[in-house]
Amino acid sequence: MRTFKSLADFSSYLLRLSVALPHRLEPALDRAARKIKNRAQEKFGHYQGDIKSVPEWAELAESTKASRVRLGFTENDPLLRTGSIRDHITHRVYRSAGGVRADIGGSSPVLLYLELGTLHMPPRPTISGALAELADETAIIMADRVVQVIAGRI
Repeated sequence: MRTFKSLADFSSYLLRLSVALPHRLEPALDRAARKIKNRAQEKFGHYQGDIKSVPEWAELAESTKASRVRLGFTENDPLLRTGSIRDHITHRVYRSAGGVRADIGGSSPVLLYLELGTLHMPPRPTISGALAELADETAIIMADRVVQVIAGRI
């Protein structure tokens, strides 16, 4: 454990640490972002219940179920047909002017339509649902890393 002779020494240590902290947080942020991405991918094919501020998914319309069967897919696996949209979800961790950031998503506009819904489809949020479910776990991952860095273990 680190010890300091004064608050000024501790303050000086924290100031020096603030420069290195973003770099040292990257592994934890990558771990958290990967968990969120994986959880978002797991949502495809399963109805989502009400999670914090994220709405419960509506049942598929009968016309959608009939269309799915006609095209050779299972009747009632929301969002899941070939898996191509699910597999399109990615994560990336990078440094920016504000520190270290993580993006979870993909370039397909369909992901945005799923999150927000359209005129003909209710929202079926996968990424925001995963983030809501894992918010506490993500905070713990990041807080643990910050404590380890401040304590000088990393």
